[in-house]
Amino acid sequence: MKFLKRVKKDEGEEVEPIELGSTPEKYIDLGKFEGGGLMEEKIASVKMAEVKSFQDIRGLTSMMYHGNIMLLDITHLANDELELKRITSELNRVIEDINGDLCGVNRNLLLVTPRGIKIDRERIKSNV
Repeated sequence: MKFLKRVKKDEGEEVEPIELGSTPEKYIDLGKFEGGGLMEEKIASVKMAEVKSFQDIRGLTSMMYHGNIMLLDITHLANDELELKRITSELNRVIEDINGDLCGVNRNLLLVTPRGIKIDRERIKSNV
């Protein structure tokens, strides 16, 4: 019984069909095919950004959509409550889109995480 009739590589070359129950030496290296195989390594970073206005958030959203963890310094907005509300509203929209999480670390820092990374809001207390 033939397992695969025909598999094409990126270069257009054909791979020989594999028969079920064949010897263990016969295999197909999935890394050679389009898409790089079943599991591609995704590299995300922790990025620090200083936010001075709403326009700064517009530029940072693409980094959030690409799965980066963002630590946002909002020190310059401490006295502008309206601008701070606009920014947190936009961040909440982005967080909903990417299924991420948003948390205030302190009065001047916000932490934004992508899908799969949730922020535990329970503080760990020392026994000292």
